[in-house]
Amino acid sequence: MEKFADCISLASKKLKFCEELLLKTYPMIQDPKILLPIVSDVYNSLRLALMGVLYYELFFKRVKPFSDDLDEQIAVFEDYCMEKYPDLAGFPKEIKELKKILDAHKDSSVEFAKNEEIRMFDDNYHSIIVSYKDVSNYLSNAKVFINSLIHTFDVKLADAS
Repeated sequence: MEKFADCISLASKKLKFCEELLLKTYPMIQDPKILLPIVSDVYNSLRLALMGVLYYELFFKRVKPFSDDLDEQIAVFEDYCMEKYPDLAGFPKEIKELKKILDAHKDSSVEFAKNEEIRMFDDNYHSIIVSYKDVSNYLSNAKVFINSLIHTFDVKLADAS
């Protein structure tokens, strides 16, 4: 049963680190290249939170066993958990958007930073632009989702000191 709490607690810790990077480190160095590692950490924290919900439901045998595949986890969440947790309705969409950005970064042939943005282009020069404002919105949304889970499951967070 503790596995779900560990996932949610770790997700919360990762988000606090992201917040520190975005709100304190980024303004000092003002290098947009730091935005992609933040996106990656926000994505990883949301994945952990998703797994936490699924492990919780699996413990009570309300969902079928699932693999590490993101699409399968989202399908299980949407099929079995969406009605039970209406506050998390945007959760799967947010994870998919972050995954799309990370995949674009991995597959981009050209990438550069300009005006507080990272611009990524594939071989056909289709672009994806990630700005400070976008990352800030992703982080805010992730905090809402994870805080909702902490409250819903009454997860006790270990002191970060």
